Amino acid sequence: MEIWLDGSRIQPADANFWGVTFAPDSNEFYATLGTGGHTYLVKGDIRANRVDVLRDGVECPSLSPDNTRIAFKKREAGPGLAHWRLYVLDLATLTDSPVAESRFIDEQVEWLDAAHILYTQPDSTGRSAAVSDVWMVAADGSGEPTLLLREAATPTVMHPGKNALTP
Repeated sequence: MEIWLDGSRIQPADANFWGVTFAPDSNEFYATLGTGGHTYLVKGDIRANRVDVLRDGVECPSLSPDNTRIAFKKREAGPGLAHWRLYVLDLATLTDSPVAESRFIDEQVEWLDAAHILYTQPDSTGRSAAVSDVWMVAADGSGEPTLLLREAATPTVMHPGKNALTP
């Protein structure tokens, strides 16, 4: 696919895409583009064979059911190993704000509905590092994280029109 950044086509040798999330039409999508030490949010158009860089610092985007926001993990500055926090980006303004979850998040999250995001955390009982729980947090930054399901992983929600494959 052609990659466009600030109005110019680029062809980075180290381009890497991940964290793809599709719009309901199955043509438009958002993803992370890693290149040159940056992680960019891109918007893609399959029919046009093109992706446009929207902004820097976004990883593992997840498009909201109303197609107006992106939940994503954002690397926070600091020494040592990377620390990611969960943020929500308004697609109209490209401004982001953190959600009420401050623990380390290293995954692509899922929208439960237009107001809540799902994600996993290690087992809250501490019994096993191999077990995770599914948590929920408000997308608007309010409230507190809520344990939704014990001993569960990789939440997937079927949104009408978004997950259905159509010819």
